[in-house]
Parts: sequence; C-alpha cells; structure tokens
Amino acid sequence: MVLKHETVWYTILSIICLIFIIILTIFSPRRSFKQDRAFFPGKITHTVKPSNRLFRQSPSKEISSDSENNSDKALKGKLSSKAGLGVKASSEEYSLTFKNIVILWFLSLLNTALFIFGVINLFIFIARSANKKPFSVINALPRKFSLSSKSVSMLIFGITYLYLAMYLVFFALVPKNQPGPGYSLTVFIILSVIFYTFIIIGVLKVIPFKDLGIGLSFEHIVYSVRMYFATAVVILLTALILFQIQKIFHIHFNAQPMVYVIAALREKWFLTILILEIAILAPISEEMLFRGIIYNYLKKRIRWRYAAFLTSLLFAFLHANLFGFFVIFIISMAICYVYEKSNNIIAAFFFHSLHNTFSIANILILKHLFVS
Repeated sequence: MVLKHETVWYTILSIICLIFIIILTIFSPRRSFKQDRAFFPGKITHTVKPSNRLFRQSPSKEISSDSENNSDKALKGKLSSKAGLGVKASSEEYSLTFKNIVILWFLSLLNTALFIFGVINLFIFIARSANKKPFSVINALPRKFSLSSKSVSMLIFGITYLYLAMYLVFFALVPKNQPGPGYSLTVFIILSVIFYTFIIIGVLKVIPFKDLGIGLSFEHIVYSVRMYFATAVVILLTALILFQIQKIFHIHFNAQPMVYVIAALREKWFLTILILEIAILAPISEEMLFRGIIYNYLKKRIRWRYAAFLTSLLFAFLHANLFGFFVIFIISMAICYVYEKSNNIIAAFFFHSLHNTFSIANILILKHLFVS
C-alpha cells in the first residue's frame, strides 16, 4: 500500500531508528568488550612494548586504563609508571635520542609556522567579513539541487536503519568470549567500510554527482587550505577554553575513541586500513551526505547560515562526545562555508580530509617518539 505522506513516515521512522541507536549506545551491555575494547570510550586495553630509547628494563606489559576517570592520562601513564614498565617517573630522568630531538624541533617549527599562517588568514577573514568583503575571490561552480523531500527522507531513513542494523549485527558478531584480541576491531572496520560505501552509493542513486558540484580547481583547493588553517586556530583556542573549564569545574572530557585506537594499535595492516578509512573514505561519504544532501536540502528552505548551523549540529552530534562536539561543530561550519562559496564538493572533501590526516599524523608521530 502506498502511503499518502511518505516523507512524514520516512522522517518518523528515521527518528525512531535514531532513538533506538541512542538507547543502545547508553544502555547496551559492554561486558562483551572486556578483552578488546580499544575503540570504545570505556576501558581501553592495549600492549606496550618499551623502547630501548626510553625504557631501561622489562618485557612488554599489558596496561589498562579506565577512561571514565583517567583515559586522558593513559599515554602519560606509559611514561610515568615505574611499577609496570620500569620507566622513570620524572621527565628529566629519561632522554630522547638526538634524532628524535631533531624531529621534535622540526615539528615545533612546522606547527609554529602553520599556526602563524592560520592566524594571518583568520585576521584576513575577520577583517574582510567586517567590511562585507569575500575572504578570497573565487569562481563558484554552477550547481543545482532538485532532490525532492521524499527522496531525501528515504535516503536518511535508509542510512539510519542501516546504522541501527549494523549496530545490532556488531553485538551479535562479537560474543562474550572473543576469538582473538583484534577480532572486535576487525568486525568494526568491516562494518564501517560497508556503511560508508552504502552512503556513497545511496547518495549517487538519488542525485547526479554533477549536481553536488564537482571540479578539480586549484584555486578552490588553496581556498580550502587557507580556511582550514584559519579554522585550526579557532579550534585550538576552543580546546584551550574547554581544558580550562575542565580544570575549574573538575569535569572530565574523553577524547575521540579513534584517538585511543590509533595510539594503541601496533599492527601495521590494521593501522593502514584505519587511516585510509578515516582520511579518505569517511570524508567522501560524510561530505556527500551532510553537505551534498542535508545542507543543500535545508538551504532550499532556509537561509544558508541557518542551514549550515543545523547541519553542523547534526554532524557534531553524530560524531563526538561532549569535548569533541564543540570542535567538530566549528569544523562543520567552516566546511559548509567553503562549500557555499565554492559550490565544489571536492573543496569540502579536501578540507575534511586535511583535518583528519593532520590529526592522524600528529598522533602517529607522538606515538613513535614517546611510546614505540
């Protein structure tokens, strides 16, 4: 039977699926992940093999840290715990190699240069916005959006339903007694790749790729890079404010679960797949969905600033915990701005991918210098 108001029904069903996802996330039994929960924001378990450069004794030990109380101290614990690893408690009592000191100095100079570049572009953006001038004069690509409300609601319902189904499949495939230490992470990666692929296919099924706006324009890439580093300054300031709030009110914010996964993983093939997923596949699928579909759909009905605000609220809500929410919201607003000014989904993807890649690179470098 064909319903008269398909859009309303698909929207209601999407909301129901989302509510079930939230309930499962909050109340689901997690005892199945006691042996291997690296990607969960709960208890993180991993193996650390002390490096001859930093550690004096000892075979590898297994360390567990409960992130509900001290997850952000896990990495520090590896460097300061005398009991388990034979590590000197004071930072003055261990030494880095000359090579690592050079790398640290180089990274410090590079990050300082990028920070200055970001500050300059941020001031240019603020000054031009105050004078009602564009940040940079670029030629926007021609773009149209003719997707109906029914098609959008069907797509959103399909994605939320699949997310719920894969959530349940994940719990079904990961029993209490797991076959191996990397089993649950393997299942997670496989299901997430399927999910992102479904988003790309679903979006392309309902709207032609050209209608999203696509063009390999050098000026758009440069524009995206300048906007990213200007936004990075705002992100850094936001993070510093949140850290101060945490100290004043004794509130603990967990980092993104994937930060702990990347820091803990030692298997190169796991890391390679995970990095490719985070740096390429996830940005492509998320930009096609959030900017290509949701933002464009909202912009047809309300002003683009309000559409960007609502899209970013949803984007941040589905991505992060309390700490990450504000940071990801700012990132999403900046991506919406880049997409609005360029009409180029490639520019939005490049911004998103640049942020993910830059974040992963910093984690891996610090992991190599201080933990490996």
